[in-house]
Amino acid sequence: MPYDKWLSFPRGLTRLREGAEHWASGDWSYRTRLRGSTDLEELGAAYDKMADQLERAIKELEEQARRREALLAVACQFAREATPDHVLDELLAKAEVVVGGDSAAFSRWAEGESGYVLIRHTLPHVVVDRTIGVGQGVAGQVIARREPVIMNEYAASPHATRAAVAHGIQAAIGVPLISDEVLVGALAVFSHVPGTEFSSADVETLRLLAEIAAATLAGLELAQQKKEAAISDVVRRYANTIPHELNQSLSVIIGYGELIGSREWSTDRMRTMATGMAEASRELAERIRKFSQLETYRTREFGGSELIALDPPEAESVT
Repeated sequence: MPYDKWLSFPRGLTRLREGAEHWASGDWSYRTRLRGSTDLEELGAAYDKMADQLERAIKELEEQARRREALLAVACQFAREATPDHVLDELLAKAEVVVGGDSAAFSRWAEGESGYVLIRHTLPHVVVDRTIGVGQGVAGQVIARREPVIMNEYAASPHATRAAVAHGIQAAIGVPLISDEVLVGALAVFSHVPGTEFSSADVETLRLLAEIAAATLAGLELAQQKKEAAISDVVRRYANTIPHELNQSLSVIIGYGELIGSREWSTDRMRTMATGMAEASRELAERIRKFSQLETYRTREFGGSELIALDPPEAESVT
């Protein structure tokens, strides 16, 4: 078998060891003999080199399998998890574990903005709630370059933030958060352990987590937009309802007040107007009480507008 095919042979390491034993005993007829080689030292050196390569390949495969299992566990958990906030927290925790970091952070950014904001993190130190310039820090570099970034000697990087260096960050890795082909931020993992080195394999692992995170953040954004739209709708209905519900009583009170002040009236007529004002005032007070005790949000149509229903369904009128 040719030398360059050894690494793809499933039992290559075992066969190499068998071959070495045959070579050591002087048996050169063994099938694993390298082409054109008759020197035992040369064969032994080749064996050592190939054995090292195979062992590294095996370790890499084992590491990839471990990461796949971790990501599968994350996916299964997320399938059962209904709270986006908790999903994001779990993503940060898993990101740390699978790439060997000790803290992680999500950053948000919008096209055209000069800075990004940390929206969730597990950093041990307090992060000031402020905008960080694009290009600063590993997340800033990810956003500026729109690609994964590894900073294994963080303090030596011209893009390191002073705060991160001051708090002992030794290495950092970041990948883009992309939603519907739009860059919306970055996922970054940090290590405070000297000598930590992140790799391209870590990048690929974080990419998978970043896809889940971007989808989750997009869902949160959509939910927030719906919430804001719903709040705006409620405010609009209150704006329609309050004048409608209160103006009727206020009109009676104001009307009688103006009428009383316009000229002198007989005692009976004054009593009638005062009674009307008192009734309108009580009705107004009752409407205000219903607003203050409103617990169930329902609407009703009146005059082409959608109003908030203050009365129970059976008590509603056309007013």
